[in-house]
Amino acid sequence: MLVKEKTITINGKSEIEGQVVATMYCSIGENGVINSNTNIVNGVIYNQNKELVQSDIDEFTKFCRDEEASRASNSAINTLEK
Repeated sequence: MLVKEKTITINGKSEIEGQVVATMYCSIGENGVINSNTNIVNGVIYNQNKELVQSDIDEFTKFCRDEEASRASNSAINTLEK
């Protein structure tokens, strides 16, 4: 039996002076499961700017969680309307 699920994908990156320092990815499934990944791609610049890059990572993570909460809220509303 075919099982289908919609997911959304969110990508982000932290840049310092035009250099990509970290890349971020998350996917959110209909069931609310979040898969996320962060890669530090320039360790030298990261080590020199840890607080700034970590702030970007934290902001990205919050954005993903907020998106998941929004989807969960919309799903609950749609279930009540059925």
